[in-house]
Amino acid sequence: MNTPKPSNNSQNFNFSMNTPELTNTTSCEDECMASSDFCKNGGTCSFDPMLCSICSCLDEFTGGTCETRKQNNLDFSNGAFPCRFLACINEGKRVDTDTACYCNCTDEYTGGSCEIKIADITTMSVNATTGTTTTLRPESERICDGFECFHGACNVEEGNYTCDCDKGYIGYHCTEKCQIDCKHGNCSTNGTHEKCVCDYKWTGDLCDERIPEVSNAWVWYTVGGCVGAVFVLFVVFIVLIYWLWKRREIIAMKIVHFFQPVEDADGMLFDAFISYKSHPDDEEFVLKTLFPKLEKEMNFKLCLHFRDFVVGETIANNILWAVQNSRRTVLVISPNYLDSEFARFEYQTAQVETLRLRQRIIPIMFQDVQSKTDEMDRTLKNILETITYIQWSPETNEKENSKFWKRLVLSLPKRSDMEGSSKNSETSVVSVISTKNDSSHSSNSSVQLPSYKKLDKLEPEWTNINGISKISV
Repeated sequence: MNTPKPSNNSQNFNFSMNTPELTNTTSCEDECMASSDFCKNGGTCSFDPMLCSICSCLDEFTGGTCETRKQNNLDFSNGAFPCRFLACINEGKRVDTDTACYCNCTDEYTGGSCEIKIADITTMSVNATTGTTTTLRPESERICDGFECFHGACNVEEGNYTCDCDKGYIGYHCTEKCQIDCKHGNCSTNGTHEKCVCDYKWTGDLCDERIPEVSNAWVWYTVGGCVGAVFVLFVVFIVLIYWLWKRREIIAMKIVHFFQPVEDADGMLFDAFISYKSHPDDEEFVLKTLFPKLEKEMNFKLCLHFRDFVVGETIANNILWAVQNSRRTVLVISPNYLDSEFARFEYQTAQVETLRLRQRIIPIMFQDVQSKTDEMDRTLKNILETITYIQWSPETNEKENSKFWKRLVLSLPKRSDMEGSSKNSETSVVSVISTKNDSSHSSNSSVQLPSYKKLDKLEPEWTNINGISKISV
């Protein structure tokens, strides 16, 4: 079908002659009078004796009787696309006027860009093999205000024109053939090869295979398992560290000591009070082994009977003062220690301070006391059951002795300066419990108490006069 070119006029009408120009001797039949629908599609018919019947067509149509709709006519008054974007192919000619823009195609092609071969759309049937529609819908379905869907239905929504293509066709204007029957998807083509683009959850050449749904439960199981495993490992780690620390294992004690706060700024006078029996064996261990190592070499400040107890003060007050002004109480346990009333008062006082969270007890098993368990004081028995002691074995090798000192040092207070620059064993300690004047404190601070013989002599006398039970109360 050949679409004639419309003529320009000021009334936006296309004028077409029904018959060729006649000579003066030829008479014309008045077609306007003979048929009321001589001019199609709203065209206006007029008769001129010289030009015969003439149809004045609307802008959308052309032809002698306004029977042909212009292809891809763009109405500029409605804000259509500029005409420069329109490309006419297959020898079609672009018509660009002030009010219209379209392609004037040859007899063999049609379409907005003359892209459809008329021979391909003239069959008024459905392909039996592919089910592809080969007929054109009525113009009322295909065309919306000049926007044409050649093999589909035109839709208008809020000024936007879209096409619902018939089966077997795709494209913006439903002009491209794509004859694959995609069950759950759309056919797509690059001009030579056709394929199906499947919808979500479908696959296969014809989009007829559903993708199995994968449950996300495994994600939660995995995350929950990992969190649970981490939590269990954390609990096991804490329990293991606590168990090793209770057994005085060095690695656990180092970890606890690392996180332990510094204690040398709490106002205490001593790092540790050494509680021991003034017996030759016990006293020799304290004075010749424990004291030189801790205070002389490691600069811990110790509170000792023979040096730091205030002369003239009662022994009970000296013990209370020593325990309350020390960060630790070190118990040097031996069979001799179990028989000492002074020692009993010392560890009982230390346990009270421990319960008040003011200090900790460090038991050192100097000599084995298993044979005297039945004779052991209930308080001391409770201390040994709840606090792991450090075993001293003088006959062991150097490696075992090294472990003993490491355990003991890690049990003592943590200081900001392990060199003990502010702690001097020669510094005199002023008693905070004595009622004597300052001069008496100064004179007594350097006086050493008598040896164990003096303490052994005083112990029963002190016990008989004051009574250990009375002092405990």
